[in-house]
Amino acid sequence: MRKIAILIAMMLCCCTLLAACNSGDGPQGEQPSATGLSVWSKDSTTHVMQDEVYDDAFKGAAEYRVFGGRGEYEAAQLVITAASDAPVSAYDLEVSDLKCGDAVIDNEKYIEVSSSPSELSTGTGWYSDALLPFDTAVAYGENKVEAGKNQGIYIETFIPRAAAAGEYKGEFTLTIDGEAYAIPASVTVYDFDVSQESHLQTDWINVLRAFGELDSTAAMTQTYFEAIASFRASTHSMNIGTSDPDVWLENVRKYTNPNLRDENGKPLLGEKDTYLAQINLPSAYDASKGIDYNTFDTYVSRLIAASVQDKYDYLA
Repeated sequence: MRKIAILIAMMLCCCTLLAACNSGDGPQGEQPSATGLSVWSKDSTTHVMQDEVYDDAFKGAAEYRVFGGRGEYEAAQLVITAASDAPVSAYDLEVSDLKCGDAVIDNEKYIEVSSSPSELSTGTGWYSDALLPFDTAVAYGENKVEAGKNQGIYIETFIPRAAAAGEYKGEFTLTIDGEAYAIPASVTVYDFDVSQESHLQTDWINVLRAFGELDSTAAMTQTYFEAIASFRASTHSMNIGTSDPDVWLENVRKYTNPNLRDENGKPLLGEKDTYLAQINLPSAYDASKGIDYNTFDTYVSRLIAASVQDKYDYLA
């Protein structure tokens, strides 16, 4: 799922969900009163361009509504459109009633696409791109909207695996230039579970990360692996590759074997994590020599030993 704007990773605690299930009409969204300033919503998969003017038919109500099964991430966008003659100097969003603990907020930054050679392109213009921690955005003074521009707020909800089916309602507070607006919020939990095991075989190549991060250390590599794994996907060579076969094996065990437990008897992965569908074997491949069989055997032998120790067939 594309993270297009401000990301708010809401932890919906099971105790809150189990106690708060109800139905009926909730509070209605309040549109800002300043001339030309508006707040509206859109689904999470639609590009909302920073510099495009949208008509009313394109815009949804100023509310947050998502639907999903247990163990699933669902999201929607709130969008602030500044008046054509008045920029927004500061905005903030407070989520409440549907969560326990603190929300994690990232501020979205835009990048201009000025040319596009592909016939399948969605066109040129200002696209949402990088995410910046919201506190950092505030420190940089980037929680603002230029006159006549759009600013998306991407709100993502994880539905706990122990949640009861039903509709959960609350209210968010969107503050624009010191004035607060009530945003109705609801999460509908369907009565089914999303499997914690992925069945999609993936092999994301992430060896070019050093060009963006200026950091090719094992710690950064592990960070990339875990981030991609959170999207139910695996990186090339299970991330670590030939640099440390023992660390590689621990990744394999943790992210493929749901039977493993820590010293307290809890699964090694939390409810938001995913058991990956396949193991990528490092092979130290060279175009002129082919596979380095010593490297290959080093990793296969570890899988065999772990399979015996854990009583789990990693080779399968």
